[in-house]
Amino acid sequence: MPLTPPPTSIELTQAWVPDFPKVMFAAAVAEKYPFIIRESWPSMEPAGLAVAVLTSSGGELKASRINHSWFVEKEGAWAAYLDVCDGWWSVFLAAADEGGGANLLAAIQDVAPRNEPDYDDGYIELTLWTENLMTGGGRPRVAQMKVGGWDDVAGNYSTAVAGQLGGLATGLPTPDHGGILVFCGIAGTGKTRAVEALAHSWRDTVELHYIVDSDRLLTNATYLADVLANASTPGNGKRSVVVAEDADDVILAGPKSASVSKLLNVADGLAGRALGGGLMFLLTANAQADELADYITRPGRAAAVVEFGAFDIEEANAWLTAKGIEHRVEGPATLADLFQASRTQ
Repeated sequence: MPLTPPPTSIELTQAWVPDFPKVMFAAAVAEKYPFIIRESWPSMEPAGLAVAVLTSSGGELKASRINHSWFVEKEGAWAAYLDVCDGWWSVFLAAADEGGGANLLAAIQDVAPRNEPDYDDGYIELTLWTENLMTGGGRPRVAQMKVGGWDDVAGNYSTAVAGQLGGLATGLPTPDHGGILVFCGIAGTGKTRAVEALAHSWRDTVELHYIVDSDRLLTNATYLADVLANASTPGNGKRSVVVAEDADDVILAGPKSASVSKLLNVADGLAGRALGGGLMFLLTANAQADELADYITRPGRAAAVVEFGAFDIEEANAWLTAKGIEHRVEGPATLADLFQASRTQ
């Protein structure tokens, strides 16, 4: 990624106070080095390999914390902050000259190559986020899971919903359409399965970040900052999608809370533009579209609102016929209802 002038020591220490090595690195960056590189990527290699690279390159270990973060400096040449947690590497390098920083990053990436999932077997890679109660921020963990592709699940949705999802499966909307995707509708209509299928379709162009405790993300500024710091700079030409399920409290109509204001600022406000405008939030809720707040769904903010609903009688019975099930419904049925019918035949 491009090299940028360093933030001030005050800016860095305010954001990174819970981690002492980060604070020391921030001070070194602000006072000594004009070039900064930041990269994050998944790798299962032990962090000790990179620490050895840094020290063998003339660096001195200045501080470390709980065996997952290190500050190493070669006085007058470069300073490096390395954080490795649950298979996720975050590296900040500050250097006296551009070439020195780039060479050092290349050396680190040589010993900790990026892990690539086996997409041919239907696997996707995602970063799972939880609140880190020790640091007050976010804790990422890289995971791989096997999911069905869009073609595998397209028949599980009504014609209208399948049309919208099929369009999304071809690629994310451009940033100028808005920074939020909303999947809403009653429970049992396949919202989570749609997220999985789209993630598989986007696997070559998107890095997926899944928030396990979405209720905490927007109430903890440090947690949000950690997610944004990783999601906004994939470093590989991809865009990032942050998925928060069961976000009813955020997107339902009502007084605009502080949490909602944070989301809107990140999605398409000043913070979003500062992050390059390519970050997308995918929010799900068990609510009807007419229950959603207009400040969430308005054009230019919500790139798409997909309302998942029950199949009508004709579509439901066609689904049952396609599955070889003799049972017939006499009214609208959700996807969960139809799967239940298929299990009880």
